[in-house]
Amino acid sequence: MTKNHQAAGVVPAGAIVEKELVVDIENWDSVSVLLRHPDFTTAIRTAEVIDGTFGKGTAVPVNAGIVKTSLPANFHGRVVEYIATMEGLDVTVDVAAKVVVNERTGTVVLGEHVRLSTCAISHGNLTISVKNTLNVSQPPAPLIGSTQGQTTVTPDVQTEVSEQESRLIVVDQTVTLGEVVRALNAVGVTPRDLVAILSALRSAGALQANLEIV
Repeated sequence: MTKNHQAAGVVPAGAIVEKELVVDIENWDSVSVLLRHPDFTTAIRTAEVIDGTFGKGTAVPVNAGIVKTSLPANFHGRVVEYIATMEGLDVTVDVAAKVVVNERTGTVVLGEHVRLSTCAISHGNLTISVKNTLNVSQPPAPLIGSTQGQTTVTPDVQTEVSEQESRLIVVDQTVTLGEVVRALNAVGVTPRDLVAILSALRSAGALQANLEIV
């Protein structure tokens, strides 16, 4: 018995070679660096790091995703070594300010560049406690000629409402992520409360970051 197509298959990362492409890498006089995540700031920083290593004027940022470099004189004929040297350079990548919130689990992750403008935050919790107590009503012994009573259960419901004292805290314009965390911790919020506060801060224009809710 034969099932499905026995001659069909998938080759991971495979391709069809129709014509051999000859790459004469040793005769290159320039190399372009393609950024995985295009960003103008990262492109400028990459060019500055390359210039600091191989000499000023070696690298020129073409756009947000491409940095074109000229092969230094001492690396002619050694293009592979030149590329390997560039791969080992450390560049500080610019990351957009972002806050990721998972409302289902109450998880909040703040990026490095998150900032808060000067604002005032008020936070207070309303707690409602309901206590249900069951009482048993036992009638006395019946009198002669009267009907006998029945034992019944009567609920006694006690409801208490308490509101946590609300505090109004003024948060100055923050500079670092640590100050953002300390400012929010000063209000005494839980992660789930923090979701509502961050949404309100974004609506008020005080949250200087992108708020992504998953």
